[in-house]
Amino acid sequence: MTRRLLILSLLGLLTACGFHLRGSVTLPEVMARTHIAGVDRYGALAREVEASLTAGGAQRVETAAEATARLVISREGAERRVLSVDASGKVSEYELYYQLVFSLYSAEGKTLLVDESVSLSRDFAFDADNVLGKGEEEELLRGELMRGAVRQMFQRLRRVGQGG
Repeated sequence: MTRRLLILSLLGLLTACGFHLRGSVTLPEVMARTHIAGVDRYGALAREVEASLTAGGAQRVETAAEATARLVISREGAERRVLSVDASGKVSEYELYYQLVFSLYSAEGKTLLVDESVSLSRDFAFDADNVLGKGEEEELLRGELMRGAVRQMFQRLRRVGQGG
């Protein structure tokens, strides 16, 4: 009995402080049916955005005509930059940089957000003796950056319905 009371109390405290599971964002009503433009329909970014829409209580629609909002991703890209080199001039560390630029429009064409930008970066050590392993690590980091950028994008989209 005491154990159940303790668990219920902890759950009450978590919800009272505004705790939400990572990635769970309640989207504004205007995004109930959202059309996504500017990305490959079957690409990793589109899948991640669609999953976030669904988790936020919205639905992705195929055409702008059936949408209550239009999310336009005007730029998405990742770069790898040399961060440091060793004494012999070989790369020892890279920085991965990911940027996402998006806008949100209502069904009537009203601009709700315009050219919002999310940029993330991570650095990682490079080992010329383990090129395959480091290549896989780089791909994992790129995916992590993309998911992080989508989470930040949805945090901004959530605020559209709150007036700021």
